[in-house]
Amino acid sequence: MTIGDPKIFAIESEIFEAYENLGFFGLGFFVLHVNSHQYGVREENATMLGCALSEAQERLYDRGKHIAPFAYGNSAKNIIQGLREARYDPFPKRELIWGLSLDEINNIVGSSKCYWDTRCDEAFDDGSLILQFDIKEKVRLIANKTSNSLSKMPEEHEFLQDLIIDSPMFYGILEEWIYRIKKQWNDMTKKEP
Repeated sequence: MTIGDPKIFAIESEIFEAYENLGFFGLGFFVLHVNSHQYGVREENATMLGCALSEAQERLYDRGKHIAPFAYGNSAKNIIQGLREARYDPFPKRELIWGLSLDEINNIVGSSKCYWDTRCDEAFDDGSLILQFDIKEKVRLIANKTSNSLSKMPEEHEFLQDLIIDSPMFYGILEEWIYRIKKQWNDMTKKEP
């Protein structure tokens, strides 16, 4: 099932086994499409979809709250590199990035929930990273697919995408996906995990 336009933004998923336990929800796959690029593993047993469903519901609930000052005026490459350094580099070269301390950046990232939650990490085992920022009546998505190595920067990869779409379109796709995945689950025979 695909909701949205994969050439712009879409969510694609499928449940292959449904479970009574809502924490598991179903076994299947969950991928995002941004500017004709796929992010996530598209295999029958890629992930338990309970996390993906929970993340989508939380994103919808927190509509308009995914805000970070560095989301304005910085390139996607600059944002990816800055966040990588602030959050994951054990020996950061800078004390300030975008005029903010590394602690300030990490606090902003935590409170804004701009990362598509890593609880869905099995779905994104292909090295995908998705960032979402609410900017007035728009949503900015930055998507990248890279290795887990800190030494590899986005310029080495063709998968770095930066998309700004209308907020109603983005959240409408989320809402429709939530409705359709629940309907698919309701219509299936459930298994015990």
